[in-house]
Amino acid sequence: MISPKTLTELLEYDSETGVLHWKPRPLSLFHSGVRSAEWQATAWNSKNAGKEAFTADNGRGYRRGTICLTGKAKQYLAHRVIWAITYGIWPVLKMDHIDGNGFNNRITNLRLATDAENARNCRPSLGSTSKYLGVWWRPSRAKRQTSFKGRWVAQITVDRQRIVIGSFDDEVGAANAYNAAARDRFGAFARLNDTKA
Repeated sequence: MISPKTLTELLEYDSETGVLHWKPRPLSLFHSGVRSAEWQATAWNSKNAGKEAFTADNGRGYRRGTICLTGKAKQYLAHRVIWAITYGIWPVLKMDHIDGNGFNNRITNLRLATDAENARNCRPSLGSTSKYLGVWWRPSRAKRQTSFKGRWVAQITVDRQRIVIGSFDDEVGAANAYNAAARDRFGAFARLNDTKA
């Protein structure tokens, strides 16, 4: 693991935008090999110094980048690097993006979280029957006999257990019921539905 001190020598972090930029690298970070250290430093700085760093998408909605020192390359997630730069220590827990946007790396949007806390702050799944988290449509043609048929169902998952909150005539009512349960169960890590639109 690269030290947070070394990260501050390599990268400039703008806390207002949440963006990292490469700093010019000193000659001391390059070692002569096939090319001289001077040649490598000039080539690297002309290509990268001042440019935005960690711009790649890791495929899971987070920014990532590669740091190569002394011929060894290692990939890092931008939000973990930002935490290390800001606080001088690598995060020991998972990192949670408070607004759920993995590209928003403002330090005010980042917090440490346990696995359970991180899982609570999630978005509705793709393919969901509702635009709201914790809400789904129970069609009237469903095979199981239930009073929820043809209604919006609100449910919450706590410690891997699904708990049905209730069934509702409208989607917004179910979303508001989920919000109340999430606030009660998850506190600051609750992702709430915006039902005011």
